[in-house]
Amino acid sequence: MLASLAGFDGCFGCGSEAESGLRIRHTGVEDGVVTCEFTVRREHQGAPGLCHGGVLATAMDEALGGAAWLLGNRYVTGRLETDYLAPVPVGSDVHVRAWCTGLDGRKAYLEGEARVGGPDGPVAVRAAGVFIEVPQEHFVPES
Repeated sequence: MLASLAGFDGCFGCGSEAESGLRIRHTGVEDGVVTCEFTVRREHQGAPGLCHGGVLATAMDEALGGAAWLLGNRYVTGRLETDYLAPVPVGSDVHVRAWCTGLDGRKAYLEGEARVGGPDGPVAVRAAGVFIEVPQEHFVPES
């Protein structure tokens, strides 16, 4: 259903062919809020037994980007801020939500949060980003 948001199986965030990628599963859209989830695997760790912060930032970028695509145009990340609130252990299921908070010209403002263990679990990461609308020509065809 939502896997087509990116439309590219090699995407590190959501692509099914990205061997060590996150393989984030887009699970729904309701009232402009994108939901997705992934499981932290051993190859995603930074400190022993914990998810690397860059992996969590990537998950937030993926979710915020999914919410930007709902706006009907193509967007790329212009700025991403992440606040890490709790450690995320390897083996955890991470549930991410993202939504648009405003538009200004080519800029889309987005926010999101990641929860550990379930959609109502403790918040581990919060993020905010500015995504920039770009034309289709911005993207390089896969060779």
